Amino acid sequence: LEEWDRREEVLLRIARELTANGRPTKVKALERRLDDPQYNPLLPVPVAIDVPEEVQVVVAERPEEFPGVTVRRDAVRAYPHGSLAAHVLGYVGRINESEFESRQGTRAEPIEHPKAYQPDSDIGKSGVEQVMEDELRGTPGVRRVEVDAKGNVVRTVEYTEPRAGNDVVLALDLELQRNTELALAEQLETARGRFTGSSGYAQGRAGSAVAMDPRSGAVLAMASYPTYDPSEFVNGISQQRWDELRSGDAMDNPLVNRAIAGLYEPGSTFKLVTAYGALKTGMITG
Repeated sequence: LEEWDRREEVLLRIARELTANGRPTKVKALERRLDDPQYNPLLPVPVAIDVPEEVQVVVAERPEEFPGVTVRRDAVRAYPHGSLAAHVLGYVGRINESEFESRQGTRAEPIEHPKAYQPDSDIGKSGVEQVMEDELRGTPGVRRVEVDAKGNVVRTVEYTEPRAGNDVVLALDLELQRNTELALAEQLETARGRFTGSSGYAQGRAGSAVAMDPRSGAVLAMASYPTYDPSEFVNGISQQRWDELRSGDAMDNPLVNRAIAGLYEPGSTFKLVTAYGALKTGMITG
């Protein structure tokens, strides 16, 4: 009972510090994190992510007031070019239950994945981040420990250093990508409200553009509009912002890559394809 009261006292202090520094937090939320069965009881449980530096200082300077609490710095994704090529690059987010089970299995039937995932691991959710997840993800280090009957770590039995993942190089041309996105947005802006005859007035709300090297088929630029900033997903996106991105008319959904997932009529440019096919098969002559 005394140990439980001590835990409640520490959680209350953590909640107060986070709330005082702009991160409103309730003790109940911290308790749910600690009691979450997804987490390994022998490993640290993250009760707060992306905390203010002031909180880090307080915890580090007053260890007697926060026993068992540590602040850990982790590497996070950075997108120096903001929303540029967002649909191509994609974004990462916390692994969900189905993704976790497909890589690690369940407690009853675990899977030995070479690049072990934890319940709070980040994983590629779209774009290159998702397609190249296995290449980009590094191999976490492994520490095997010996514990006593109370679950306290006695000694480290084995330790394996972590290994970084591989680099992935794309064929995208940065300046061409930037110019393509700007030109696409400008043309859609120009098209809005333009009368198109029997089709009525153009909405100009969404579109896509792709530039390819005809010699190799390499994609040099791929733009989709509207777009989003993948840095919003770093350390997790709020439910409110997620709902904002996905709500409303599907035409305005910025998460859809319209270059590969949009439904558009091919238009007159496809006449070149059918004409070439007809010429090659002899159905028509020049």
